[in-house]
Amino acid sequence: MSAERKRIIIEEINYWKEHKLLPEEQCNFLLALYTQGEGQERHLQTTYKRPFIIYLLLLILLIPFSIIITNFTQISLTLQIILMILFLSFSSLSYYLFKKHQFQYTFVALLTTLILLLFTTVFVVNHFFVNPFVLPVIILMNFIGWFVFGRWQKLKLLQIISVISFIFTCFYIIFQFT
Repeated sequence: MSAERKRIIIEEINYWKEHKLLPEEQCNFLLALYTQGEGQERHLQTTYKRPFIIYLLLLILLIPFSIIITNFTQISLTLQIILMILFLSFSSLSYYLFKKHQFQYTFVALLTTLILLLFTTVFVVNHFFVNPFVLPVIILMNFIGWFVFGRWQKLKLLQIISVISFIFTCFYIIFQFT
């Protein structure tokens, strides 16, 4: 049986298992049968390994690309904002897909999305607001949003990262404006 056909059958069995169309024991038996006892994770990992690594690499490269686009290019402000929004949309979609398929590196997609959201808001605030107190408030609001999202999704690491970032930003603001 071809690898593509096995992959489709395994996805279908997972769908049955997830939506309780068959008892879990039968689904586990069928999964063991079609993955030849290797388990579902190993089979999916070998099937998606190369495209997934390329996709993950592109996702991580969005962060330096966004820095390069906003700081080192001479393209118009409108185009810069559009590119930042496209990068943010791509990373958000990646997080959604990684979470849906329960990939191991879902947290990388989430962090990339949050960092790009922070970069985008800082970029927009720097270009449209003159008041120097607006930028620190926006940054702190981003970190509070990270904490709330981490709390909602029960992600302890994200909560810790957001608290540490919030504290460092508060110290920076205190020393900057005193």
